[in-house]
Order: sequence, then C-alpha cells, then structure tokens
Amino acid sequence: MDDLERQLKDALAREEAPAGFEARVVSAVNQAAESKGTGARRFGDRPHFGERPRWQWIFATAAAVVVIGVGTEWEHHAAMERIKMAHFEMEQRQAGEAAKAQLQLALRITSTKLEEIQQRIGEGSPRY
Repeated sequence: MDDLERQLKDALAREEAPAGFEARVVSAVNQAAESKGTGARRFGDRPHFGERPRWQWIFATAAAVVVIGVGTEWEHHAAMERIKMAHFEMEQRQAGEAAKAQLQLALRITSTKLEEIQQRIGEGSPRY
C-alpha cells in the first residue's frame, strides 16, 4: 500500500506551468476568435458599455425581482407586526380600563361602608 500511495502522490503532485504557457493559451484563444470571423472580442478585452451577454441581463433581472420580492415580503411582515402590536396595545388598554372601573367600584363600596361605620360609631358614642 505504501508504494501505491507514493505513486499516487507523485502522479498527482502539483507542477508549475512551463514558461510562456499563459501567453500561448491567450494567443490560441484570440486566433480562434479571429478565425470565426464574427467580430468576437479578443480574450482579455473589456466589453464596451451595453455589450453585456444576454445571460448576464437575465441574471441581473432575476436578482432585481428577488430583491423586490424580498423587500415586499419584508414590508408585509413589518405591517403585520404593527397590526399585531396595535391589537395588543388595544387589548392592554381595555384591560387597564376594566381594572380601573373595578377599582373605582371597590373604592365607592369601601367609602360607603366606612361612612356607615362612622355613623354607627357616632350614634353610639356618648356626647359630652
């Protein structure tokens, strides 16, 4: 197994490209483009404004649609959260008002009972 591993390692070892390899590849690509006679740009030339390939425009349009869709969904989500918060605040306000009404009733009852007790105490106490 060690011999097989060594052979694989040697066979798959990284080798540097020979000098001038990149220039030869670029030259071959440029010659192939010129031989087509379609006026294709040379390899490495920058495209002029408005000369984007069709697939780039398709991807750009799809990306814009996705961004708009995500933005719209986010706005919908935010609006739903605001509605939920408004309902929660309304319920809290109603619960607070109900508690206030109960407290006022309890205070009125307590006040009435205290007045009755004070009257009874006042009637039974000796006058000087």
